[in-house]
Amino acid sequence: MNRRSWTVAALTAMLFGGTAAAQEPGSLLVGGFGQYTYFDDAYRIDNGFDFGKLGIGGRVGAFVTPSMWFEAEGSYTAADYANSTFGKVKYGPISAKVMWKVPSTSPASLHFGVGGVLTSVRPDEDNQPVRGKGTYNYGIEGDVGFRFGLGGLNFRVDGLADYMPDPAALNLRAQAGLEFWPNIASWFGETGGMVSSMSAPWAPVMWWDVLEGPLPGTIELGAFAQVTHFGDNAGAERGPGRPSRITPENDFFGSIGFGGRLGVFLTDPRFELEGDGAYMEVPRERGTGLTTGDDIKYSTFALRMNYNFPITANTQFILGAGGVRTNYNFGETTGGYTYNYGAS
Repeated sequence: MNRRSWTVAALTAMLFGGTAAAQEPGSLLVGGFGQYTYFDDAYRIDNGFDFGKLGIGGRVGAFVTPSMWFEAEGSYTAADYANSTFGKVKYGPISAKVMWKVPSTSPASLHFGVGGVLTSVRPDEDNQPVRGKGTYNYGIEGDVGFRFGLGGLNFRVDGLADYMPDPAALNLRAQAGLEFWPNIASWFGETGGMVSSMSAPWAPVMWWDVLEGPLPGTIELGAFAQVTHFGDNAGAERGPGRPSRITPENDFFGSIGFGGRLGVFLTDPRFELEGDGAYMEVPRERGTGLTTGDDIKYSTFALRMNYNFPITANTQFILGAGGVRTNYNFGETTGGYTYNYGAS
């Protein structure tokens, strides 16, 4: 597969002291965190503090320059509705954003960022009053935080605000956890330091097909069309409050969607961290025991580590693996909303 990529600031190097060597373009970022969420009143979720209501999550990202990186994160929280008769609610936001670090020569540094967020609320499936009343909302996420270096690890604290415009809601989240920056190139015997501390702080934007291949920190942007074949268990099963099964139809022309991707090549540019998202509206399968109604709104978000096998100049065979989240919006009258996690 032949892809064009933008080379943006790929020649940036160690501009600052301290831990800057670990932040060279293409450095991988991996972290985990605990999380407390203060929910908007629109969700009718109990905001009383309880250690049992704390969430957990993880993030993965890649540096483009020593002070700029892209990251994706996901988290999970089991909270309670304000009305106790409704039981538990599963809250699972995922987000992707661009981040910047305030230059610092000390072990501590500030950072901030902005991006998009998908906020998902799914009630306890065994609770009849709220079964099938799950909902989701797209919005904008802002992030402000700080890091403190602890040898090979960083202690990281973040404050996030997730604003969803339709319907309007604002969730506030506080996160604290650890992260580290593994150097993929050093794992495979590569030097990883393809630029020196005397390099310019930026480089012109260019197509990398004028080079032999992508450099560490190269950004790839792309768009695509997609055809999806749905498995037999795709959709929603029968259950209390949902007497019929909801299944997407495998109609070729009705299963064409569109999407986009963003990737960053790592310190060993044969490896690329890539995220993509796709959306389509799919007709429902017709038949006995199946629901009728509007098309199913189906979307996916995936994060993968790709390995590029060089074939010829600017041509690679790509092999990758990672995680995916699938989202189904069936409509309020036929089952609401649900989502699943899996492998991609």
